Amino acid sequence: MCSSQWGQEEENAMLGSFYLDPFTTYLDEMQFRVDLFEVDDGYVIEAERKQTAEKDIFIEINQESCSISLQHPEGMKERTILFPFSLENLSIRIELANELIQIYVSRQANTLQKGPFSLWIPINEAK
Repeated sequence: MCSSQWGQEEENAMLGSFYLDPFTTYLDEMQFRVDLFEVDDGYVIEAERKQTAEKDIFIEINQESCSISLQHPEGMKERTILFPFSLENLSIRIELANELIQIYVSRQANTLQKGPFSLWIPINEAK
């Protein structure tokens, strides 16, 4: 599925490089598993968080990458997914479900989102 903004070749190259790169499998074993799925309205990044507490999850969206960091007793583990297009003005939704982090990247622009952002999970409102 291709939008006017993204070419089918770029999408295929991104998915192919993610799944065909042997380093991806190595990182799945050494860091934590990450999967990338194409859906009708964009992409889903699914990361295994196992027993990582919500307060120890850090997600950073910056230009053409999404980085997920998990703080474990043995140290920080991080995975970065690269995209062939900018994520900065796209609609992005993050959900924690059981042992997974799910990041939905929409093909639709988000007029409220301007530029890169980072967040710790959970998001706590200032009092």
